Amino acid sequence: KNWEAIVVDDGSTDNTCDIIQKFIAIDNRIKFFERNKKNKGASVCRNIGLEKAKGNYIIFLDSDDILAPWCLEQRVECILNNPCIDFAVFHAQTFRKTPGDGEQHTRLNYTNHLYHFIASHCIWQTMCPIWEKDFLLKIGGFDESYQRFQDAEIHAKALNVESVNYKVFSLLKHDCYFRIDHEKRAENFWVSVTDAYVYYAYQIFQVNKKISNPQLFKLAFTALHYFGVIYCLRA
Repeated sequence: KNWEAIVVDDGSTDNTCDIIQKFIAIDNRIKFFERNKKNKGASVCRNIGLEKAKGNYIIFLDSDDILAPWCLEQRVECILNNPCIDFAVFHAQTFRKTPGDGEQHTRLNYTNHLYHFIASHCIWQTMCPIWEKDFLLKIGGFDESYQRFQDAEIHAKALNVESVNYKVFSLLKHDCYFRIDHEKRAENFWVSVTDAYVYYAYQIFQVNKKISNPQLFKLAFTALHYFGVIYCLRA
């Protein structure tokens, strides 16, 4: 029962604010904040939520994410049994209409998790970890220049921290869901995906000093990802 739900509005134009106020009236554990920065997007709003959070542990959710009824209990128990970890990771399932009509999304049985995030393999989703708040603040939260691929950026950054202490609970039951809807895509989907992917890869590889010609790398990577996205959508 000891939780808080922080809702950060990114400038909605519908009646979101009124709906949230109705929930706040019946449960004071729900907090509402409007984005107070010029920049917008998921990363900005998550950082606002991180700044406002009073708890010691953080789970990030987007508007199409759902926690299972046993999620908080399962994660808190794991945290209490492993009090020194920076974050813990749990399984997620996809869904289209209702939770349970999709498949397990996460691939937690890999050993080199950093490698897979650098390769932009989404082996777990944004709400799969529960984070120790001080660790998130230590690594600077989310990079607000990312409009997409924020989950890959934050996880690669966290895994790249020297002596990071985390645990993946691959044998436990999934405890969260996220919606898949391929029919609803922004008009600037192609531009945002390609730009974000190239920026993410360029930044990661630059940090790891594995590219000698940045401009050539960005051109090659743009072409590679462009055809990769087309293949994935057709598949």
